[in-house]
Amino acid sequence: MTDFIEKLSAEIQRLSDRVNELEAENRELKARLSVDSSNSSKPPSTNPPWSKPSPKKKPSGKKAGGQPGHPGKARVHASPESVDRTILIRPTVCTKCGAGMSEAAASRPGWVHQVVEIPPIQAVTTDYAMESCQCGNCGEWTKAQLPPGVPVGVAGPNLQAMVAYLTGRMRVSRRYLQGFLGAIGVQMSLGTIQAILEGTSAALATPAAEALAVVQQSAAVHCDETGFGRSKDKRWWLWVASSLTAVAFKLAAGRGRDQLGELIAPDYPGTVHRDRWKPYEVMQCAKHALCHAHLARNFQGLIDRGGNAKEIGEYLLAENNRMFSLWHRFLKDELTREGLQHEMEPVRDGMKQRLQQCLGEKDQDAKARALAKDLLRQWDSLWTFVDSEGAVPTNNEAERQLRHSVLWRKGSHGIQSQAGALFVERILTVLATAAKQGLSILPYLREACLARLEGRAAPSLFPA
Repeated sequence: MTDFIEKLSAEIQRLSDRVNELEAENRELKARLSVDSSNSSKPPSTNPPWSKPSPKKKPSGKKAGGQPGHPGKARVHASPESVDRTILIRPTVCTKCGAGMSEAAASRPGWVHQVVEIPPIQAVTTDYAMESCQCGNCGEWTKAQLPPGVPVGVAGPNLQAMVAYLTGRMRVSRRYLQGFLGAIGVQMSLGTIQAILEGTSAALATPAAEALAVVQQSAAVHCDETGFGRSKDKRWWLWVASSLTAVAFKLAAGRGRDQLGELIAPDYPGTVHRDRWKPYEVMQCAKHALCHAHLARNFQGLIDRGGNAKEIGEYLLAENNRMFSLWHRFLKDELTREGLQHEMEPVRDGMKQRLQQCLGEKDQDAKARALAKDLLRQWDSLWTFVDSEGAVPTNNEAERQLRHSVLWRKGSHGIQSQAGALFVERILTVLATAAKQGLSILPYLREACLARLEGRAAPSLFPA
């Protein structure tokens, strides 16, 4: 009888262990099914069309649009200097008695209605009739050479700039671009369009290198990376580093330390805002600032996993939100730097204590334990923004810079060649840096293309 009871107890224990194992496996599978951009590091572009992120705050019940007291916005008239023509309009009939108005009738200024229009777009084609002349002295025939500034290809600098802008900024595909050019009278093959883009890429080589140098010398940068498709046997990754005055992009066939080194040197001494991707840790001379927006998604992921992970996720997310509230008060000058440091102490101490407890709990969720271990390993980097001027608690700047390229990638399916990679990184670098410098991009692209045709240096992205 005793043997039977022992065997029965052992079987019950085995089944209980098996139930716990299956429950853990079930939670893991459910968690994987619910992973999206709200509870993981996955970008929003990977969310299925039918997914709707839960609202961060309850609806206010107010109507959409500007609220009472909100300053209104109105269309601003163009300045007199930018007006091309003025048409004076006088009333011809009196609205009261119907009498005709004579030209000698007294008048006064009324109101101005402005209309903006563009002329019909039609390409202008120029023939350069290249003659050969015979020397009267020796009889040799000599061919004429193209004048300086005349492109060897079919596209002039304005057309080159437009093609590059529509491709790199507006994300127009090669075939749609071919159709648009045809509509304005330019018949162009896909190969010619690619040749124009490669020529523009060459024109932007120096400005892009200039922007990269500025970023590498900045006191603080925001870094991130994202996949950019495949070409043959390569998988491409787009890296970005953004500073206060410039942005640099690099396309590389990898996501490791070597590829990062092409963008930011390992001995970079400034502040690096980043996520927890380990290759960034090679920069041991830098001061690291980890992104708390990423952490909020990680904490939400623990909540969605349920079980033991839910409790610690809820605590950490609440404290993370408390941290952001204090940061926003600091930005509004409601807290001094010393006040921020003082108010942040209990937040830091509480989170650290809870993470340490998590590591000591044997029955704790494996994902929660792994996250706790990684955060404690890089603990000081979580709070760089509290003590360092110029540091912030998120890496949103880098993510915003990548957003345009992610949408471009989804429409273009990446790149197919090294030449395509160079165009992507250079046009993205110039577009983003020009925006930070307040430059009009189309005129800048035209000047860069014209400079290349004339054999001179491209204009600087950093005007004095």
